[in-house]
Amino acid sequence: MLTNFEIDKLAEALKKKMGEKDELLNIKQVADKLGLTENAIRTRCSRGQIPHHKKHGNLYFSENEIRAYYLKD
Repeated sequence: MLTNFEIDKLAEALKKKMGEKDELLNIKQVADKLGLTENAIRTRCSRGQIPHHKKHGNLYFSENEIRAYYLKD
């Protein structure tokens, strides 16, 4: 499990990469935002359908990456 410090560092790195304000989300938050189950999110991640980051077996998501992914095309 990640410490709060590690989560904050990961969020900062994502903010710098995105060049704008971003929020780090966990799988439950993404599932709630997209109206899907956590299992559906895991399945889509394993298929490469949802942008995600994995550390110590936990999935994390950039809110900006999720928004951009679903708004493209």
